[in-house]
Parts: sequence; structure tokens; C-alpha cells
Amino acid sequence: NNNNNNNNNNSNNNVEKPDELSLRVKSLVKKEDVNVHVWTDQSVGDLKQTVRQALGPNADGRYLRLICRGRLLAPDSATLRDFPLRNGDVLHA
Repeated sequence: NNNNNNNNNNSNNNVEKPDELSLRVKSLVKKEDVNVHVWTDQSVGDLKQTVRQALGPNADGRYLRLICRGRLLAPDSATLRDFPLRNGDVLHA
């Protein structure tokens, strides 16, 4: 029985901890690129909200698509961990 308990404890230690990502955003809304910081356990919807805030008032209320490495980040409910994002990646908004 003790062995089973140890195995269960070990599996809890294997839960992926979120990593922080620093991403650069290119957009037609703003001339200069902006940087955003997010965690891999956040949703695409959370990232969109962070990007809107970083882009400023011109981005409010606009439909926002985020593309990284040619891949559309969707649906909004997906977590960032579901995509092959790396620190320093460029997002196109």
C-alpha cells in the first residue's frame, strides 16, 4: 500500500507549472511593437485582453486575431500551453 501512495504523490509533482512568456506584438493599430508578459496557463482570450491593453484605445472594441508562426491562436478558451509559443516570439495582431 505504501508504494501506491508514493506513486500517487509523485504524479502530483509532475503537474506542469506555468511558465512566463515575453512576447512581442506587431500591429497596424500602433506603429511601434509592444511587449506583453503572460503565463502559459492563461487562455488565448486572456492574451487578447492583455494585447488590447498594450495597444491602447485604438484597439478597444476591435476584432482581434493573433497569429504566431503562421498559426492562428484560437479558440479563445484554449490555454497558451496548447501552442508552441516561446519566449521572444512575435505575435501579429
